[in-house]
Amino acid sequence: MQNGLNPLSADSNSDGLPDYYEVTNVSLDFDGDNVANAWDFDNDADGVNDAVDLSPFAKSNLDNYFQFNISTNGQTPYVTFQVRPNQTEYLRLLNKYWDWVADDKGTMKDLDKSAEDLHLVPMLNITANVTPNQADVIE
Repeated sequence: MQNGLNPLSADSNSDGLPDYYEVTNVSLDFDGDNVANAWDFDNDADGVNDAVDLSPFAKSNLDNYFQFNISTNGQTPYVTFQVRPNQTEYLRLLNKYWDWVADDKGTMKDLDKSAEDLHLVPMLNITANVTPNQADVIE
């Protein structure tokens, strides 16, 4: 059990980030909270669970205003960014399962009497099929 990890699991704390990435070429306690990365659900203490954090070892600054200057070669640019809610406890809903009451009526049904019927994955996806006119997005 090197670094206190579970040798039978690739992800000791099941946070969605394999142990290898949490102990290789990084500080073993990246955010300094006295919880080793392999057991920490938020390695950089930015309030975003490692399983969905696009950069689990890079805490971003919180700002109310951002400006992006993007130059392209004529190809459609793709920008990936992450939005964190003010109430970060909502992010703890990630990868949780709930038991739906035994039911064979209505749209949602539990016919197999399993305990993991509802799986909630909170996400925000913004897609544009054209480059917006600057005047339309200035506000």
